[in-house]
Amino acid sequence: MKTLNLYYIRAAIEAKTGQRLSFAKIRRLLVEENLITRQELQRQPMAYEFRGYGTYFFSEENSVPPKIFTRI
Repeated sequence: MKTLNLYYIRAAIEAKTGQRLSFAKIRRLLVEENLITRQELQRQPMAYEFRGYGTYFFSEENSVPPKIFTRI
């Protein structure tokens, strides 16, 4: 399986052309140019914009008890 990171691809395109493409357009172009198949693209977690950690930690409480500091 090929690995890819659309953030890096977008940055490279922007550096070369000055245009900032959307992730959707980059995905479409990668498939059109036969650089990756749609099935491979769907299995790539870095092929989509980051939307926060909520999808990874939806079932966990993400808090820790505060440390209590005492003066000596």
